[in-house]
Amino acid sequence: MIRAHGLTRGRVELSHDPQDYVNAISLTTSPLPVGLGLDLGPDELTEVDRIRIFERTGILPAEGARFADSRAVRITVEFQRNDPALVRWRDFRTRILPSRRVELERGCKPETWWVYLGQIPPAWFTAIHHRQGTEYVEDQGSVRAKQYTAGVPTRAP
Repeated sequence: MIRAHGLTRGRVELSHDPQDYVNAISLTTSPLPVGLGLDLGPDELTEVDRIRIFERTGILPAEGARFADSRAVRITVEFQRNDPALVRWRDFRTRILPSRRVELERGCKPETWWVYLGQIPPAWFTAIHHRQGTEYVEDQGSVRAKQYTAGVPTRAP
């Protein structure tokens, strides 16, 4: 789906209310999947996790269900520097309730974060990498396979 339609949805919660969020695609300039708030799974969901997902979606995950591994794929994206939909986290974060912001940023590297307030078409993808063990291997099906360029945000799935 993503390869065909691009990145069309994201979710940044603005408060502790699961219904209070903005459709924003989370991005990072970090070449490593560390300190990005992607420390979920593929661990088994706790009872608290299951209830939180139910509150957000109306669907209760089965016992033993697991988080998807959000670090399994990295998509490198090339943007126009003056794209108004591309917003640094430090500028966007003021929209978030301070106590929620603390939860999101705790133990992470928010100085590498960006959000995109729109859809990212696959034509903007410059590379797709899949994690194999501790290494990322480039998908040869990438739209335009290029090396990661420091400073250009990449999708934080």
